[in-house]
Amino acid sequence: MLLNNKNLKIVLMLSVAPFILGSDACERSYEFAANATTPTVTPTATETPTETTTATETVTVTPSVTATVTPTPTTSSATILDPENVGSAILNSLLDLNKKSSTKSRSGTSAVTENKNDKGGNWLGKYDDQEVPGVSLDSDNDGYIDLYEIDSGTDSQDASSTPLPPTSRLINRFSNIDDDLDGLSNEKEKELGTDPLSSDSDSDGALDGAEVLSGTDPNSSKSTPNDRDGDGLSNEFEAENGTDSNTNDTDRDNLRDDIELAIGSSPLDNDTDKDGILDGKEVELGADPLIQN
Repeated sequence: MLLNNKNLKIVLMLSVAPFILGSDACERSYEFAANATTPTVTPTATETPTETTTATETVTVTPSVTATVTPTPTTSSATILDPENVGSAILNSLLDLNKKSSTKSRSGTSAVTENKNDKGGNWLGKYDDQEVPGVSLDSDNDGYIDLYEIDSGTDSQDASSTPLPPTSRLINRFSNIDDDLDGLSNEKEKELGTDPLSSDSDSDGALDGAEVLSGTDPNSSKSTPNDRDGDGLSNEFEAENGTDSNTNDTDRDNLRDDIELAIGSSPLDNDTDKDGILDGKEVELGADPLIQN
């Protein structure tokens, strides 16, 4: 059967059509797939909350206990003055007088002169090897000379380190002889009409003995020594006897010149008996600066 041209065209078109439609359909399907956005699902991490436990620390405060230490009373052998003894009371009065005026004119410089009454040599104690006559070295100013401290095993550079105190008693030498320690014997005071139980009968600030040495009247407060440094000794007497009228403590032993003369120690030697303890320290302790300890 022969097909005419018209029928042939129809057959050809029907044959090609599927191929054309299939190609276009495939193209549209590709373009859709290319343009389509596939949503990306990001997994959300779920955090499990961690429970934080804060430990509460209990601090136990132990109260500080301050121990109250009751000092044990110590009986020092240095306390040798009997307050009921008249001589002791007068000695304390003398020491009080000494302290009140001990700083007067102390800044003055004094050259230590030779003691006219010095017997020379080791006449009492052993500590007489002095670079300057009459001056024993006491580095820590505790009243005990360096050599004596070394011999005693104490520290000559530490004022709190001291040897045992002396044991002699100053009042023993004066009891019933010069009870008021003013340099005048009881008998002499009776003769002069002064008070044998008062070191300063007229209360003018000068010891009775110092007034007699200075040539003034110990019974009259209007008669007082011409005294520049306040030790009760007149300037003229001091110039004549080698003490310093510009300072009331010529030898710097913490004992006034007039008191030294009254008790017999030397105002020109800070350790009269050369026992290693300065005169002022011995008298402060009630000891005798003329008796070796």
